[in-house]
Amino acid sequence: MYQLYYYPGNASITPHMLLEELGVPYELKFVDRTKNEHKTPEYLALHPSGLIPVLIEGDGPDRLVLHETVAVCLHIMDSNPDSDWTPALGSPERAQLYKWLCYMTNTIQSTYLTYFYSHRYTTDEAGKDAVVAAAEMRLNDSFDILEAALEGKPYLLGEKISVCDLYLLMLSRWGRGMNRPPRRLPNVGGLLQRVLERPAVQRTIEQEGVKLPFV
Repeated sequence: MYQLYYYPGNASITPHMLLEELGVPYELKFVDRTKNEHKTPEYLALHPSGLIPVLIEGDGPDRLVLHETVAVCLHIMDSNPDSDWTPALGSPERAQLYKWLCYMTNTIQSTYLTYFYSHRYTTDEAGKDAVVAAAEMRLNDSFDILEAALEGKPYLLGEKISVCDLYLLMLSRWGRGMNRPPRRLPNVGGLLQRVLERPAVQRTIEQEGVKLPFV
């Protein structure tokens, strides 16, 4: 059985949605960020950077302890190779899945760090607003690329939903307070609505107690 360490709405929500979609046994482990539980020695022993999520599989000294959201999602898929959510290794769909996951985590997710934590990226207190504004422009450009990629198809890989779409839902939630939130883009907004209507996604949101509207 998997154990998923999570905090509502954090990067843990993508593997949480994936586990729900797959219907495999798992246990949620709440990490209370408001009490800095992600910075305790016990949690840092699982993830030295003190970030969420962490996935544990198995028991005892040989258990697997895994962090980094994309790595967690890929391992869950690889452990369930017969699932409809797992494109075959070597297939064009699998290659596209790698591309979009890498793009979203390396480009969009990393830019959100600048957007939300501008104080980490400048020593000039008066310059923080400019850092946020520049990050928001980069985010808009990135979501425009996803908008174009979705032209004429319902999901990032085409006709079939994948973990890429769950990831996009999470990233779009984080941008709900921007001047131009991702939900306003026609193609992205349509995908978000389709994903939000899925029972497994609704269960995940309810289990985590995330406030609505989600995006």
